[in-house]
This record gives sequence, structure tokens and C-alpha cells, in this order.
Amino acid sequence: MSYLDTVFNGTASARVITVTPELALIILKDHNRDNRAVKPAVVKKYARMMQIGDWKLSPETISLSNTGRLLNGQHRLMAVEASGVTVSFLFAYGFDEDVFSV
Repeated sequence: MSYLDTVFNGTASARVITVTPELALIILKDHNRDNRAVKPAVVKKYARMMQIGDWKLSPETISLSNTGRLLNGQHRLMAVEASGVTVSFLFAYGFDEDVFSV
């Protein structure tokens, strides 16, 4: 059972989660499959914003399917890992796999 499975307990919901660089890596390893190609420039831009304190909590979710697949948020999670900064995000869990086509 992954960390996010424990947090959401299989229930569709949303909540703010504080993401450390270590947790970002775990989420990416365990949940990021069949996603879009990574845009390194986007990861770098977001990481820089996080490092200088310009990253803000927003209504843009990091979204996971009802099977735990990461549907939205890989660049932000990669930026947390790259920046070394702990950041809070709104996570939403429990969507059908086909909600976001990639």
C-alpha cells in the first residue's frame, strides 16, 4: 500500500498535502505511468520558483485516478524533487482513468 493509498483510503476526495522532495520521488516512482513527455524547462522554471519562495498553493490539483495513477502534476512533483524544497499542493483522488487523456 502506497502513502497516497493510506491518505485517501480508496475514497474520492481532495486535500492539501505537504510534499517533501522524498515524498515527491515516491509518488513519481509509484504513481507516474503513461504520462506526457516531461518538459525539462517547465520543471526547471517551477523548481526555481519554489527555491526563491514564489510558489504558492493554488486550486490547481495534483490529480490521481481511482487506481492511484498520477493524472496531473508530474512537472510540479519533479520540481519539488529538483528544488529540494517542501511544498504544499491540493491533491484530488478518485477520478476515472480516462478523465485526462494523454
